[in-house]
Amino acid sequence: MHIGVFEIYMKFKDNKISEKCEDEKQKCLRLFRALDSETRLAMLQHLSEEEKHVSELARELNISVPAAAKHVNILEAANLVKRNIFGKTHVLELNNKNTASSLDVLAPIRNIEVMKGTNCLRY
Repeated sequence: MHIGVFEIYMKFKDNKISEKCEDEKQKCLRLFRALDSETRLAMLQHLSEEEKHVSELARELNISVPAAAKHVNILEAANLVKRNIFGKTHVLELNNKNTASSLDVLAPIRNIEVMKGTNCLRY
């Protein structure tokens, strides 16, 4: 059975998933909020190509720098981007380690028992 992102979000929001601790639930909600914007998804796509300044992202996406900064703060809260500060310059990059682990919540985890000598590639 396939559960969509919206259904997962609603289950977390409505406290229907009791086995998750509160901290994990909050991380998931921040992730869903971060991914719920075409602008933020475009920012992630641009940052996947190379590091960029906030003003550079704003220019490329045709939005104001303050609007871009607010979107960046949401992405940072979800641990999807990392900010490197050099004096007054703020350079953003994808937080690859946290991006992969953050998206793990969307993938089901299954254990498969296989007898010794079984060829798993055949199936």
